[in-house]
Amino acid sequence: MKTLILYGSKHGCTEDVANTLAKQLNRPVEVKNIEDANVDLSSYYNIVLGSSIYAGQMNKKLKKYIKEHEAELKEKAVSVFLCRGQADDQFDKVLKENLPEIYDSIKYKGDFGGEFRKDRMGFMEKKLINMISKKTGGEEPIVSASAIQMFVENLNNE
Repeated sequence: MKTLILYGSKHGCTEDVANTLAKQLNRPVEVKNIEDANVDLSSYYNIVLGSSIYAGQMNKKLKKYIKEHEAELKEKAVSVFLCRGQADDQFDKVLKENLPEIYDSIKYKGDFGGEFRKDRMGFMEKKLINMISKKTGGEEPIVSASAIQMFVENLNNE
């Protein structure tokens, strides 16, 4: 059976990570954006859900989809990754708060960091990011290639 990578991305980082995962997995994979996906889960057993995080919240359409398909998802091998700009110990808390319906049944969890793609942000987002950057000494988040690799290895070794 094919693996589905279903993601929600605001500025493209999560989309890029979803495509990177697809290239590295050793099985047939379909990558779908929740924005233009009408997904029938019956064609898949392994499902990878990916979302960006803004103000502690996952992509709203993806969250809604997960809530609507909770029972079906619990019968699948579901893994989740998040692209978030904070390198802290709050990953599990954020995941649990956003996905209480399926949190306990998630097989693999990936905290991949993130990127500020200012060229795709609106004025207010840029302003907020600049304020945050000043508080953190100007250090911007990065996507963790090693975290992605570990996630891929887990999926490839099952």
